[in-house]
Amino acid sequence: MRGVKNRVPDEVKRTRGTFRPDRSLPSVTGEALTRWPAAPRGFTDPERLAWRALGKALLPTGTIGALDLLAVGDLARLRARVDRALGDPDTSAATLTALLSLSNRLMAQLGMNPVARRAVSPLQAAKSADLDPDDEFTDR
Repeated sequence: MRGVKNRVPDEVKRTRGTFRPDRSLPSVTGEALTRWPAAPRGFTDPERLAWRALGKALLPTGTIGALDLLAVGDLARLRARVDRALGDPDTSAATLTALLSLSNRLMAQLGMNPVARRAVSPLQAAKSADLDPDDEFTDR
């Protein structure tokens, strides 16, 4: 967008001596999940498998809190749809490209690619990273 400047991080402003607490953005913090919840109701089996796989990847990082679960649910549904589209020979290249692009952007917001990992800071350290024992997709 033209005319929009990128915001200078507060750490840089503190280093420069130009930081003003009254103008800084509030930080939304919370506790990291210590246990991955079961998939939300209404998820299909492929979506539940994607939810479970995302839980295995995200829970140990300590970057996912309760506020992030809605975005993770969207990503699980999207990943299941991408997998279904990859298996369908009638899926157009444009549709598949749009799905993969959306999936990659959502993954970046959750810190699931190398560049985004630097921007996502861990929440309060999780005491234990246990998966839900009642989840029917638990690897036993």
